[in-house]
Amino acid sequence: MSGKVLEDARRYARVSLDEGSHDIVVRGFTDYGETAEQVETIEVVANKPPTCEMSLSESSTSWRYRSDCNDTDGRVQDYEWTLNGEVIGLTSYGLSISKGQFEQKPEVQLRSLDDSGDYLEPVTKSQSYPPRPPRWHRASGVFCA
Repeated sequence: MSGKVLEDARRYARVSLDEGSHDIVVRGFTDYGETAEQVETIEVVANKPPTCEMSLSESSTSWRYRSDCNDTDGRVQDYEWTLNGEVIGLTSYGLSISKGQFEQKPEVQLRSLDDSGDYLEPVTKSQSYPPRPPRWHRASGVFCA
């Protein structure tokens, strides 16, 4: 492979390839002295990290964050959420925080990991949905948020 012989690659070999062009040469030998050869050229392009946006919706009891992440050359494998500077053990695409836990809206960051092991730089930009208009509650005769 690219001028190097892989040892112990009788039927299967797995290698990591750097960015660039690589020639894969497979040679087979029979017990009768025959030889067969196949050459494949593989072009490895640089990995592109995922892109993410984070949205925020707010209810009377919680803040709900949702990630919208894409990986153009693979897939998003994992998510990392940070709450007030501390990484939390949640790997989901969404996060819900009870307002009873905090006096004010905490700082939330999101990073995503792609299938090549690259993390996106933390996303802190949050977009708030407009507040829902108050609703009339018939039983109590008041407007509710």
